Amino acid sequence: MGLVMREHTSDEHWRALLDRLGLSDFNGATFGKLVAAYTKPDRHYHSITHIEDCLDQLAQCALPPARSDPIALAIWFHDAVYNWRSKTNEADSAAWAAEFLSGCDAADDLMADIDGLIMATRHFVPEPLVGDQPLMVDIDLSILGRAQQAYDRYETAIREEYKWVPATTYRRERRAVLRGFLERDAIFETPRFKDLYEATARANLQRAIDNL
Repeated sequence: MGLVMREHTSDEHWRALLDRLGLSDFNGATFGKLVAAYTKPDRHYHSITHIEDCLDQLAQCALPPARSDPIALAIWFHDAVYNWRSKTNEADSAAWAAEFLSGCDAADDLMADIDGLIMATRHFVPEPLVGDQPLMVDIDLSILGRAQQAYDRYETAIREEYKWVPATTYRRERRAVLRGFLERDAIFETPRFKDLYEATARANLQRAIDNL
């Protein structure tokens, strides 16, 4: 594929993940399609680098495979479909995951878990999060609490993905999104991510709002 994959996104790790879950990917077809989706040139943030970073964050949680493997599979699919003008990206990504799992004759409870984990990454949802959905969301949002340089690269990449949006509109809409996070009682729900990232995330978000 002309791409050097990091450890967590190598085809070996993908195959090992599926083996532990009792799934199969004939000739690596789905793996190839996922990598192709995440390496499109317009994927400035929602890219294979984001998937690698999320999988790294998950690995650092040191969970047993029974918990971490469904989350890892959900990470692989959660941004698989990303159309900048669409409001159904998470649902479309979850549908791709469901199609893959159905083809593998996956158990109903695994399919439901993956669907819930992916749909939780909509981030502003009325339903309470259950099970490991808060952890999935915290992993996805962890970029908000990184060091200033990393966060600023994230903001630049998001703007590049939405470069078709006029500047005035983008500033207004982006401020609203960032304020939505700041107005929460807590950005992160799980203790580990709160301790690691909450304070820095709030500083990053306020700085980003001030700079828009």
